[in-house]
Amino acid sequence: MNWIALSACAGMFMASIAHAELRFDAITTFTYDDNVSNSLETQDRKADSSISARLSGGVYETLGSNTSVGLSLVAEPVSYVRYSGLSNIALGANARLRHKFGLGDAPTATFVAQALHRDYHYDYRDGWQYDGTASLGKQLNARWSVRTSVRYDRYTADQTQATVVPGLSTAAYDTWGWSFGAQSAYWLTESDLLSASYTWRNGTATAVTPPDAEVLEYSSAAARDTVFSSTSPLIAYRISAKTDIWALAWSHALSAHAAVNLAYSYLRSRTESDLGSYYSNLFMISFTYSY
Repeated sequence: MNWIALSACAGMFMASIAHAELRFDAITTFTYDDNVSNSLETQDRKADSSISARLSGGVYETLGSNTSVGLSLVAEPVSYVRYSGLSNIALGANARLRHKFGLGDAPTATFVAQALHRDYHYDYRDGWQYDGTASLGKQLNARWSVRTSVRYDRYTADQTQATVVPGLSTAAYDTWGWSFGAQSAYWLTESDLLSASYTWRNGTATAVTPPDAEVLEYSSAAARDTVFSSTSPLIAYRISAKTDIWALAWSHALSAHAAVNLAYSYLRSRTESDLGSYYSNLFMISFTYSY
């Protein structure tokens, strides 16, 4: 059914080309994450680096003087250096609606919906990623801008494993969450933009650790996971968590169409139990091109 919906989006995309502006975007990103496994204990943390290339092409059309809509098809291969089971390729579509409430520096609202199917090297992680975001931003003056956002994300795996614990679901990769964020940005020069943001997420996450009776007690799902070790048994647990995300980013425009970006994010997730918390440090370098 999901593929049928995606095919319908592709049909709408082709039908719109005749009377709308075409857009193309490419983003290549190198990421280092010191806790890709979301492990709770320091000795269980797994670090890895990845490189991704997100390509999107679509149509963009202006409706009136203050509103625009867009529809794009997306492809995104992601390759991990150490843990190849995390490598995947995503195919899907996204839609965008943008409305400005007046002239000049009036606030602008943006709504984005996206559906991607991710095909992992580790088959049990294959599934559909859904995201919906609404944001409101305003240019305060020539240098400062602010933005707030709310986002819903869900991941639904295509298949589940055989039962590990009687009576407990094995849908450990099926997660969801609501996020609320705020961002401020400052133009250092005509080419350099510095931004800082904070996001709070409430939902579920997948943590991979050695078998642990205490973690199991507070999990809503558990499944075997061989991504991080083919010899030592590891378990993927779905746990509830509240996550704080602090981020800093710098973007330098190379031209009217291209930019290079540096970003750092610190994530700390607190579980709704006696399990404590886990954290991650993410470093990203990306190159973007839009036409």
